Formats: sequence, C-alpha cells, structure tokens
Amino acid sequence: QYNEKSCLLEAIFSQFFGMASISWTGVITFNLLMSIRDPFKDTSSLEKWYHLYVWSLSLATTIALVVDGSSCQKYGPSDGTCWIIPNKWGWLFYGPLMVYGMLSCFTLIFACFRINDLERRASEYKRTVLLRMAIY
Repeated sequence: QYNEKSCLLEAIFSQFFGMASISWTGVITFNLLMSIRDPFKDTSSLEKWYHLYVWSLSLATTIALVVDGSSCQKYGPSDGTCWIIPNKWGWLFYGPLMVYGMLSCFTLIFACFRINDLERRASEYKRTVLLRMAIY
C-alpha cells in the first residue's frame, strides 16, 4: 500500500541522512589527505567547517528535492523504498557520491606513493647510519 505522505517523509530522511553519510566519508577522506600531505599539521581546527559543510549540503540537497518548482515529481517509490525517482534529480545524490569516490581513490593512490617515498628515505637514512657506525 503506497502512502504519499509517509513515502515523502521516508524520502526526506533517506536523502538527508544518506547525503550526510557520504559527505562524512568525503570529509574524512579529505582530512586523511591533509594528514598524509603534512603529518604534523593539526586538522582539529577544521572540525567546525566539516560540520558546517556536511549538514548544510545535506539540508540544501534535501530542500532542493522537496521544493517542487517544476511539474515533475522527484520523490516516490523507488526500488522497494521511497526515495529519488530515477530522473534528472538523481545527480544531487549521485554527483557528490562519485566525487567522494574519486577523492577516495586519489587519496589511496597518493598514500601509496607517499609511503613508498618514506620507506625509500628511511632506507637511505638507515644505510647512512650503518656506514657511520661502521666507521666508528
């Protein structure tokens, strides 16, 4: 039984908290990238900006999908739940999801290169120390 009001409520909560969830993933990835780039930088001062970004983006995308400025319906039954009907508005969720996914992949690749570079430097330093110890 399809109930339009309960479907809309479910869709609103799904959009808001789904966007918040993937946005936190993006923010954590960004914070990890900053920490890899500069391990001694304190990123705790950015926490309030992270909160502002995540919650305002979630609210903005939810409002954009709820406010019906066009004749098309944006929410409704979708794959067994009530959420975005597959149409031109899906990019409001899937766009950030793809951006965060690409950021995560880039961060993992960057971390691999950074770790490899640090291992190479540590190996060179270790050789230098062993050579100096051998001289003594």
